Amino acid sequence: MSLERASPAKKFFILCLAALMPFILAEIALQIYYGQKDGNFSERNVKFTHIPYVGYAHKPNSRVKKALFSDRHGFVTNGDDGDRDLTVKPANEFRVFILGGSTVAGSCVPAPSLSITARLETSLKEMFAANKINLVPHVINAGVSAYFSAQESALLDRVITGLAPDYIIMFDGANDFYNSFGEGWSGSDIKGLLRSNYGGDALALYDSYNNMFTFGGLLKQLPIILQDHLALARFTMDNYRRVLNKLTKERARARNILEKGDASVEIPVPTAEERFAPQVDRLERNIRSSLSLTLGWPQMSYAYVLQPIMYEGVPMSTEEQEIFENWDKGAWGKDTGPLKAREKFFGRVGERVTALAKSYASQKQLVFLDMTHAFASKPADVTYACDHVHYTPAGYTVINSVLADKLGPHIMEAARMASRRGELDRKL
Repeated sequence: MSLERASPAKKFFILCLAALMPFILAEIALQIYYGQKDGNFSERNVKFTHIPYVGYAHKPNSRVKKALFSDRHGFVTNGDDGDRDLTVKPANEFRVFILGGSTVAGSCVPAPSLSITARLETSLKEMFAANKINLVPHVINAGVSAYFSAQESALLDRVITGLAPDYIIMFDGANDFYNSFGEGWSGSDIKGLLRSNYGGDALALYDSYNNMFTFGGLLKQLPIILQDHLALARFTMDNYRRVLNKLTKERARARNILEKGDASVEIPVPTAEERFAPQVDRLERNIRSSLSLTLGWPQMSYAYVLQPIMYEGVPMSTEEQEIFENWDKGAWGKDTGPLKAREKFFGRVGERVTALAKSYASQKQLVFLDMTHAFASKPADVTYACDHVHYTPAGYTVINSVLADKLGPHIMEAARMASRRGELDRKL
């Protein structure tokens, strides 16, 4: 049947199909492209759910990484505790939560038993038994990829304090560093927010959630939702941002030329210190937020851990040299490569952590640990870095050894106090 002889309804359908066909074919092609690039595109964003005032989090009972799964609460399991219900706490359990980003969640971990939480739980069980502490330590993985200090503080406040924690470990630093070189979060003065004293980072999380329910916020959500589910929408948004960034740079260059009167003037590239200095301040505010929250719960102890890094002074294996040679150095400021910039950032944060440890020295429920240089004596023929930020099992072995050695005594003292509280409660 020719198109001329078709009914108006059929003509309309055929024309619509013809108009849509290029988009359908483009969607199929881009689904294949992004699937090869990022893994299964259709599953890329279904792994996460949203927690009010916190942001995204792992979906309950889902695959988090290749070998890692979440429990009913969205926390990554240690392999043998997948059906746990953390709303119920056994009388003899000592509950430890480790918060952090993908390093804690388990990137580059080939099995659940090799994660930070599983290793520490094994070490604590041995230590508790050797020291006759009649509690069973349970270490819970509250790490989420790309989380930084503000999200960790918000997760602690909004979720974890409701699950009867005895001990909190915040293991971070790297993602706060990377926020210095992206769009990051806007910093502002510390404001009273929710139950604790949050800084500008958490305020951005708070506003971001509330703004979703305004008319303008709903309109802004539309392209975000579309690019989460349609490869063509993602391709369009990626290129829109690329063009917008280029136009912004060209406008800045033109303005610079007009002001200087010199067509050869380059746009000044900020140094690494200029770019990460505000983030050092924000990280300290976020640490203070979590400290303030912890001090409001006398039964909860807290450890802040600044995670170890690879830097120029560490002997590197052939694999590690290749990893860091391929790491883009163009976006880190003049004469400052990423390794040097990261070492300087962690050095500044380490100074703040040392100062915090002194100012809170009288608070026995708090402890601070700077692990920045934990890899200083690494053998050159052993690989600790599986990429520019995550660790191999050999690196995790070193981390667990330091955590058990440095935090073990503090954790055991907190457990003894918890045990005494339990005995007193039973007597009452």
